Amino acid sequence: QINRGGEKIPATEVEGHLLAHPGIRSVALVAAPDPDFGERPVAFVVPAGGPAPDRRELAAFLADRGLAAYKAPAEVRTI
Repeated sequence: QINRGGEKIPATEVEGHLLAHPGIRSVALVAAPDPDFGERPVAFVVPAGGPAPDRRELAAFLADRGLAAYKAPAEVRTI
């Protein structure tokens, strides 16, 4: 669980939503240090064939699925 400024973010919940994106084959959400909030969520994604979706695209996708904005990854890295 990631603690972003007192807000709890269950990694498995966010990963489940991200895996529903057609451009993602696999994903891991991890906590990274953040000077203002203590921790921030960072997604490491393996694309499903084409270019990986960027942070903005994923934030919009997650919002459409009803996920709270504070749970969206602050950063997305392709592996």
